[in-house]
Amino acid sequence: MTGALARSAGQSTPPAGESSSVIRFVKDPQMAPPLPDRDISGAVVSKANWTGKVVLVNFWATWCPPCREEVPELISLQRQFKDQLQIVGISEDDDTAANVSRFAKQWRINYPIVMATPEVIAAYGGVPALRLPL
Repeated sequence: MTGALARSAGQSTPPAGESSSVIRFVKDPQMAPPLPDRDISGAVVSKANWTGKVVLVNFWATWCPPCREEVPELISLQRQFKDQLQIVGISEDDDTAANVSRFAKQWRINYPIVMATPEVIAAYGGVPALRLPL
């Protein structure tokens, strides 16, 4: 899964060459940063429905081979642990939400997907591991 480059929460300044992001450990849960209000289908994204669940935020893109490879596993996890887990996909596609939605339907993605914005990416500490294809 693609995530933010992070450093330990106890460090006051990042080591040379590292970002200033912070690792958020499960043992010290925090509220997730805000997400867009609607998913790619136009449905309301409400954190109120996620109370008591582990929320797995996955930054991905339709053009990313490793991202495509993990989609079936995420679908399986969401199906298997639907009462304890909520997966949220954050698409970094430059394509339209309609095209991402077609991809999601084709792959039968069973969790909400929102489109990334610069504000969302910044709130989650950046996404240095997801790169455009060569």
